[in-house]
Formats: sequence, C-alpha cells, structure tokens
Amino acid sequence: MENNQFIRPGKMRVIKIICVLCALSYFPVAPAQADDRFEQAQNQYFSGNLSAAADLFNSLAKQGNAESQYYLGLIYITDTWTGYDVHKGAAYLQTAADQNHIMAMRELGQLHETGAGFEKNLLRALDWYRKSDQMAAQTATTNVAALIPDMQARAKSGDINAQMGLAKYYDDGQSTEPDQERALHWYLKAAQQGNQNAMLMVGYFYCRGLGTEIKQEKASQWLKKSNRQALCN
Repeated sequence: MENNQFIRPGKMRVIKIICVLCALSYFPVAPAQADDRFEQAQNQYFSGNLSAAADLFNSLAKQGNAESQYYLGLIYITDTWTGYDVHKGAAYLQTAADQNHIMAMRELGQLHETGAGFEKNLLRALDWYRKSDQMAAQTATTNVAALIPDMQARAKSGDINAQMGLAKYYDDGQSTEPDQERALHWYLKAAQQGNQNAMLMVGYFYCRGLGTEIKQEKASQWLKKSNRQALCN
C-alpha cells in the first residue's frame, strides 16, 4: 500500500477541484445562476469565510450537488470554524461519496483512520481508500500497461517495490480489470519479505475475503505483524 499523506481533519484544505455540477435541468434556477452561486461559494471558502461559504453551498447541496456536499463536509470538519460539527460533516461527505465523489471517499477514509466522528477503524478506512483509488483508476489517462512486463520481471526476482506496484495495479484496475486474487498474490510476496504495508493489506484482504475466502485467523496474524492498530471486525 502506498503511503498516503493527508491533511488532518479540521485543518483548511486548499484543493483544486474540477466542479462537475449535477444536470442543470435539475436546478429550479437558471444554470448561470447555479454556476454563479457555486463560484461565489468557492471564493468565500478559499478566502476563509466559511460561514458565508456554507450558506451558499447549502442551497446547492440540498439539490443534490455532490461537489457542494463535499465542500460542506470539509467546512463542518474544520475545527477552527464556529459551526464545527464532525458528525454533520461526515454525513455530507457520505452523501457526496454515495454519488461517487472520489475526494469525499478519501476524506471519509481519513475520518475512519483517525477516529474523527467515527470509532477508529483502519480497515473501514481502507474500504474507502481502495474505493476512491479504484474510481480514480477508471478515469486515469496514463496507460501503465506497457510498464507491467518489466515490473513483473523485477517482482519475480524479489524486488519489493515492483511487487507492491503490481499488487496496487491489479487492486485498482488501472489499464486492466481489477484482479483481487493477483493483487493478494503480490501483496503476500512483499509481506513475506517484511514489508509492513503489504502485511496490512494481506490482513485486510483475508479479513474482507478479497481474492480468497475470509480467513479471520490469518487476517489477525498479518494485521498484528503489520504493527498497525487494526483489527479484523
């Protein structure tokens, strides 16, 4: 598993997002008005005027706009804001994630990983991280298939980085169909060489029954070896 560097919940994010608005015919106002409101809300958000941004995003979020729901989620989990409410923020992020909003999925994963608004649960976090990575892989424009033969040769010779790269390639399904069995095979190869991220993923795969049947005892063994606070539940 690649190391993920995330901004901690509650801190201001400065993330450039390409807005994909819901079908404009859905809005009871003219499309230009909806666009203007979203742009105004973004301007308020990036200027640090979170209350004004929340008011503007809220009217669009109620109409099913996933991007506005995502921003509202970010605002409510900002612990320096007077309206801070991590549970409400998580609910908005969940609503956006249900519409396949990739960044909302990653934020939910982070909340589960840190225990903000939820009981801390690393495997639940991995559920969201993997889903967001798989969604991103479907829209990726970089074709990495040409790199696979060389990566396979290096992986077979014991190169841990190549083994992890192959595992991630098959797990996400970039330039190929997701193949959990092959992903588990390469995670296991890297884990057997002592890679703790691979150990975590092997435990996760056994716990969730990905590429194999559910093996809770093996899952617990690998999760313990990974030296991460993760339980198969």
